[in-house]
Parts: sequence; structure tokens; C-alpha cells
Amino acid sequence: MRTVVVFMLSLIILSSCSKSMRPKTQLSWLVNSQGKKIRKEEEKHFNEKGDIDKMIQYIDNDVICETFTYEYSSGLKTKETNVRCDGKGATTTIYTYDYADRLTNKIVYDANHKLILKDVSVYNGNSNHPASVDAFSGKEKEPFNHTDFQYYPNGLKKSEESSTESHNYKYDSNGNLIYEDGVADEGVGLVRYYYTYKDNVLVKDVVKVPGSRPEHHIYETIYQ
Repeated sequence: MRTVVVFMLSLIILSSCSKSMRPKTQLSWLVNSQGKKIRKEEEKHFNEKGDIDKMIQYIDNDVICETFTYEYSSGLKTKETNVRCDGKGATTTIYTYDYADRLTNKIVYDANHKLILKDVSVYNGNSNHPASVDAFSGKEKEPFNHTDFQYYPNGLKKSEESSTESHNYKYDSNGNLIYEDGVADEGVGLVRYYYTYKDNVLVKDVVKVPGSRPEHHIYETIYQ
């Protein structure tokens, strides 16, 4: 059900408490309305920088497993390598920044170094948050998608809108994402996500899709 709209649990903003800087594993379970586990949906492994270094998704009778490695320079992420756990389907992402250390380009190549995707970020004035991002497929000169962003006064993302989808976000006083919604072309309407935290750690969510029963998930976080 969660695939009907491209929502980004990877965008969930967790608190910067000391625990979040330790390697950890986050398990996501589909549960019934009483909280009883039905099946595991996702397993994410994070390094000490907060980056995902391994992700496993359990989709019906299929399993998708990917690993991620990173390179940094002066504290900025410069390279990401993504490969399936069977060693196939590798991609490399290069990140470039401007004089103010703001991300300007995100360029993705396949295993043969063929350009797959390029995201170009645009900023207004001295803002550290992109006002818009243009996405280009391969070496195409015209973007296939343009996304505009709005932010709250504290810098957290308030909304994003493109020609194909739109999303809105709300947070608690600690900066944790507690609500998001979105509409996508060819979707089912407005899909709503509600997130709950305990000690700034995500513990559950509820997904409401028009025409369907609410979908419940719980999260288990294991620190190494």
C-alpha cells in the first residue's frame, strides 16, 4: 500500500541526540490496529554519521537488499555507492557543493559510468535550503521534473510541489516529523502519514489511504 505514493521515510527527521550518532538498526513491522505484528516490512542499518549503510525491504514474497558506502571531504558527503546485496546493479552518486557548502549537483552513474540522473539545486540569496531542484534524465538538456520547496522559519521543510506530486510536512518542538501528506499523479488521492516518537525515537506510524483501512506500523531501534 505504501508504494502508491512515493513517500520518503528516509526523510524522517530524527533528533540529534547522542544516541542518533551511534550505529543502529531500525526495524519496521506491519501491525494490526492493536499493535500485533503481522510481518516485517523493512530493515535499515545506520552508521555513526546517520547514513543508511544497508537496507532490506520485504515486499510480499520478494526481498530487496541494498548496501551503501560513502566518501567525505571536509565533513561533506562527496560520493555514495549503492549496490544490491548480490553484488549487482551498482550505482555511484557524486555530490558537488558551492562556496557556501550548499549541495548544487547530485549526479548518478551506473556500473559502466553511464549518466543516469542529475539533480540541480537552486538557492535564493544566502539561504542554505534549496528553493527548487531540477531533475534531468541522462544527458537530456531539459528537466523531466521541477520541484519547488517551502520552509518553516526554523528551516525545516514545509512543503514540496512538482508537476506530478505534492507533499506537506509538520514537526514537533524537537524537529521530529510527525505528519506528512502527499498527492501524486495516477495516485489514489491524499495519503496521510502520522508519526509517533518516544524519547525522540520513532516508535510507530499510521498511514491513511483514501478508500482503504488505516495501515499501522511499529519501529524497533537497536543501538550498537
